[in-house]
Amino acid sequence: MQNNESPDDDDNLPTPEEIQQVEELLADTAELKKVAARTLLRATHIIDSNPNDTDVAYLLLHEATIMMQIVHRIESFFTDESGE
Repeated sequence: MQNNESPDDDDNLPTPEEIQQVEELLADTAELKKVAARTLLRATHIIDSNPNDTDVAYLLLHEATIMMQIVHRIESFFTDESGE
């Protein structure tokens, strides 16, 4: 009887600590989505209430965009099923 399993097969499995870290990171991305949404609301409120402060509003829009890009990249990295 021959054992075809490589002894390193178990090395590729994530540890419980690594799984917990990924879950915490994904939870943080969910919180970052909320922050980005609030930032967008602030920006639109500034534009609506004081058109002279468009520079501030555009800065907030840019920050929200960066937040959502980061969220998307993290979620895509950990939820991409094409690598299976």
